[in-house]
Amino acid sequence: MDTLDVDVVVTGTGITGAIVAACLAYTGRKVLQIDKNQCYGQANRTLSIKQLLEAPEVKCLNTKDDLKTQFNIIIGNHDDEILENQQVKAHDSQRLTKETKFKRLMELMNIMYNKVDTDPAIVCEFTPFTQQGTNAIQALDHFCAESSKYALDVWPKMIFGRSAEVDMLLNSGGHSYIHFTETNGPILYGHEPALESDGITLQDAPNNRNAICRSKLLSPLEKRTLMQMLTNLTAGQCITRFESLALKGSTKSNANKNNENADNITDPDTNWLEFLNANGCTQNTVELLSHGICLGGADVKTWTKREGLQRLLKYAQSIGIYGQSESPFIYPMYGTGDVVQAFTRVGAVLGVTFMLGTSVVSVTKDEQNKMTTLQLTNGMTINTKMIIMDDKVTAGPAGITTDSMKETKNTEQHKRRLHVLTLVIDQPILPGLNMAVIVPQSNLQNGMSLEMEPVYLIQAGADIGAAAENKYVFYIMTIDVTPMARFDSFAQCDHPTVRRLMQIYNTMAEQETNESLKMHRGWLADDHVQEIRDGNGIVILPRVKATPVVPLVEEIPVALTVVNALLGKEDVHITPYYNADLTDYLHIVRSEDSEDNAMDATAEKLQSIIDKYG
Repeated sequence: MDTLDVDVVVTGTGITGAIVAACLAYTGRKVLQIDKNQCYGQANRTLSIKQLLEAPEVKCLNTKDDLKTQFNIIIGNHDDEILENQQVKAHDSQRLTKETKFKRLMELMNIMYNKVDTDPAIVCEFTPFTQQGTNAIQALDHFCAESSKYALDVWPKMIFGRSAEVDMLLNSGGHSYIHFTETNGPILYGHEPALESDGITLQDAPNNRNAICRSKLLSPLEKRTLMQMLTNLTAGQCITRFESLALKGSTKSNANKNNENADNITDPDTNWLEFLNANGCTQNTVELLSHGICLGGADVKTWTKREGLQRLLKYAQSIGIYGQSESPFIYPMYGTGDVVQAFTRVGAVLGVTFMLGTSVVSVTKDEQNKMTTLQLTNGMTINTKMIIMDDKVTAGPAGITTDSMKETKNTEQHKRRLHVLTLVIDQPILPGLNMAVIVPQSNLQNGMSLEMEPVYLIQAGADIGAAAENKYVFYIMTIDVTPMARFDSFAQCDHPTVRRLMQIYNTMAEQETNESLKMHRGWLADDHVQEIRDGNGIVILPRVKATPVVPLVEEIPVALTVVNALLGKEDVHITPYYNADLTDYLHIVRSEDSEDNAMDATAEKLQSIIDKYG
């Protein structure tokens, strides 16, 4: 039996866990990182169609009997014995093609329906499976034959052009393993219709002075009030990167860090909404700033003035950093999973050992109840003093039974839950790669809470490696506090949040738009705190709260908070929107990087990525 001695074991390869592992390896610790899945990423995985259907936690809502019946109709009422028929004539190419497709689909179905997970985290449904004739077999063959052309994010994330995530990728050299692309223009903004018969109109959220003047989202009085408020903020030097009162960031500013972080402001602890109201902002302007630009949810009512301005700054400082777009965001080519891949490769360079498809079986402790060894599913014995859990873990009777995702009937009603509805469609809904924010109507009375969270939309296509040609992946996301969604059909689903997301899609999709795949992922995004259990070597990573839902801003502060605690730097406090110096955590100088070629400005470094990849 193989034995390995390490300082730390990290379970799960999500973004948070990957950064923790790399940072600890950077300090000289010997780290082993394991993941029960066969690919990196955990909640941030990016999956092909085949990987999706083969994943243990995925359930296909189409029944096997119905699919088999449809397949038999498609190939001409042949039964399973046709697959073993070796007497097919060579000239009967049409029949051979049908049999080959049938066999391939049946092999995949055998994997799909022979799973033991009775409580799936992801459910999916293929709508062409319920059709008959040539169109159905073409659709089925499309997904099987072109599986690798799809990159489906379990939780799609966009990255601010200027952010801790970009800084850490650049400092660590992780940018060498990832290719970013800019998104198309400003964030799109609209309101959820009060009636199902009404439509949804999306417009650009204004991000500069001219855009404010042209915006159809604001009345003349609201435009004047907004510009005056920005004038006052600029005069106070807390938003130093605005150009002529605009919300557009200037990369040439020599402002100091205090101004960049909105530190030099008056009454920083004033409530954010009270601050906006005191400046004459209407409810419409408040919603546009808080939800459409600062990307807040129902939590905006708890923000301080400093917190709101930090979000506004992050948005403004990120515009135009990457490429020529007026968007504050960049998006990883081939999906969010590539961000994880970048950090795990950095970890590998630093000496982290990785084992996929592996989990903890049992734990052995000493007389002081401190952990000494772990037994893994691959048969290896790991001698270690610490395990950091970024994944749900259930070990043997002698060890840990920690499953922070597990719910009980008494607690599931009060849990925040992130819902991601994914659809593969044949007609675009948004104008290219972009994000849209849909704010709920304040007077909705449909049995749901009046403090419903906004809904976020992302569309990705073949141009960024997310879908096959002429196909698009459309994500619809929100947060709620309802129980877990359990249903057997999207059409008959009675879960209020899933129905809400489907209604938004149906409202926005053109009549000729067809969806060939629906996928729903709902899981806890709870406000867990970091826990180090009584010095027994067990550390539980806090889970991100998904506020905001789309931007990748919470993961690095969570990871570095844990690293600081483990290294005795608990006095260092890092928040998602504070521009902190991260060079102490992962700063790797490559041999090919000379001092003469070193680029200090984030904008210049990002431009080098564009130049490198074209």
